[in-house]
Amino acid sequence: MKYRIVKESTKKQRSFEPVTKMFTLGPEFTEIKNSDDEIVDYKDVKFSGYLSVYGNRDRDGDIVTYGAFSETIADYAKNPILLRDHNQGTEYAIGKVTKMMEDEKGVYIEGVLSNAPDVQNVRFKVAEGILKTMSWGGYGRRNPENLDEIEKVVLLESSIVVVPANKEALIN
Repeated sequence: MKYRIVKESTKKQRSFEPVTKMFTLGPEFTEIKNSDDEIVDYKDVKFSGYLSVYGNRDRDGDIVTYGAFSETIADYAKNPILLRDHNQGTEYAIGKVTKMMEDEKGVYIEGVLSNAPDVQNVRFKVAEGILKTMSWGGYGRRNPENLDEIEKVVLLESSIVVVPANKEALIN
């Protein structure tokens, strides 16, 4: 597949060739380069990692317990929205979660970023490993015997964030 862009100042055409990159410890994406071999975009950016990690105290003092997401995953799958920094406007929708499951560590997700022009900044930063943390938004029910523990979650959204509450909620 070829890409082309018209440079505004000179109207000179440049062609772009997609190159697929796979990383063991990072996102998967296609680099779009110009004829000077400069990266001008990343497309089809896919990522995976942990949205929430069980058993550790986050920066807000909360501890999400094993199984807290078990009842919400199916409902969330009906609208698996991925936001930028928990902002809930259509302009902040940056992608979608394509897989979500609980395991002994926490809530593992896989997702893809939109190829829309207004998401380019986020695509660059995820592909380059600058943005690498996630967070969730929703409602939590606390354990009445230990109010620091969240034992049930109603998940409304997942976000890529600069600083997460749970410092272990990382993109691989």
